[in-house]
Amino acid sequence: MGRISLLKMVSIGMMIFIGCFVAPGYALDKPVEPISVPENMVLVPSGEFIMGNNNDYYDNDGDESSQHVVNLPAFYIDKYPVTNAQYKKFVESTNHKPPLFWDKSGNYPQEKSDHPVAGVTYLDAKAYCSWAGKRLPTEEEWEKAARGTDARRWPWGNVFDYNKANVGFRGTTPVNSHPEGVSPYGCYDMAGNVFELTDSWYELYPNSPENKIVARLLGEKYKVVRGGGYNADIGSARCADRGIKEIEGAGGPSLGFRCARDVPGYEHYRSAFELMNEAKNLKIQAEKDITPYEEHNSSRLLLKDAEGLLDKAFDSFRNENFKESEQLAEQGREKIKQAHQLALDFTKNKRAEKLASAKKVLTSLETLLKKIPDQLSPRQLEMKNKAFDHFKQSKQFFEEGSLGYAQMHAYIGLSIVNQITNEETK
Repeated sequence: MGRISLLKMVSIGMMIFIGCFVAPGYALDKPVEPISVPENMVLVPSGEFIMGNNNDYYDNDGDESSQHVVNLPAFYIDKYPVTNAQYKKFVESTNHKPPLFWDKSGNYPQEKSDHPVAGVTYLDAKAYCSWAGKRLPTEEEWEKAARGTDARRWPWGNVFDYNKANVGFRGTTPVNSHPEGVSPYGCYDMAGNVFELTDSWYELYPNSPENKIVARLLGEKYKVVRGGGYNADIGSARCADRGIKEIEGAGGPSLGFRCARDVPGYEHYRSAFELMNEAKNLKIQAEKDITPYEEHNSSRLLLKDAEGLLDKAFDSFRNENFKESEQLAEQGREKIKQAHQLALDFTKNKRAEKLASAKKVLTSLETLLKKIPDQLSPRQLEMKNKAFDHFKQSKQFFEEGSLGYAQMHAYIGLSIVNQITNEETK
């Protein structure tokens, strides 16, 4: 990140899921056909993209790994950062406090009407988006809109070009100044000009390695900012670079934002995908405990029913019937849970029976050993010592949970005690 009023963060990369989810191999990255794309916004289609980086030497703080696959519903995002002129309309309409770097009269330099607004806080940006009928993008949405699906470093590719972004200069430029640097979806200024606020808390990525710097920044303290500013370096302008900003902290001279909006019809997309992914993982876990033997017949039948429901859920998802997909996936998930619980209950009950049986024979051996008289022949004494050794081994195995070996040694001990008893009665 650049050395501005932003703190640089550190973090790393599954399936966690806050505003996104990791794809289980069922992608939907085809353009949808909405009635119309809102003015000055672009459509980012639903589907997978590669988020984060592994071992990028520009990642000075190690906060971009592990690289992971994320699946998002379709969404709209502004083609440009919000400009001074646009923000002025909001200020006049709502009597909102002007940005930090406008003059005392609440005006910006007229030659900068089409420059990105700067000096705003997270709460300012949030208020503007709400006024405009939009919202701030999540960190995941911002990164996909910037880099597309091929994990590129900068919006245009993997080689930096100063002609394609306002990076390393002395001030902002008009938001449409670099058409050759647009992202795969047509967004301008996703690298440079101003850093951009997102609506995501700074968190670790799934499967992230230990990072002490990140640890002290967690806990819903900071929002993620993206994109790099005019006064930043090229590393901070990468699509995967992450910065942070306090919610109520003063806006910096190179901190702005753009808005996003949901695509109608995708309200159930996230939930459907989450449920399908959860059901798939639950099924993998259940199959580890469900055997092909007759005692698990009921569990296997339930799993088969669940598989049919999940197949239908995936088909509905591909056909963009997300609400139906959500319902089917939920039904499948519940059947998998039921199947797994049946198998676990059977195992638990059988375990309890074995435990009681092992404990019974162990107690019997202990009782009989105590009844053996002290006056024994050398041979009988040797046999008693052997029986006692088997008792100790049985008890140790029992305490360790190895009931089979516990019973085996207890029965051997009982057999030896019986020999001693038989010899005494002769």
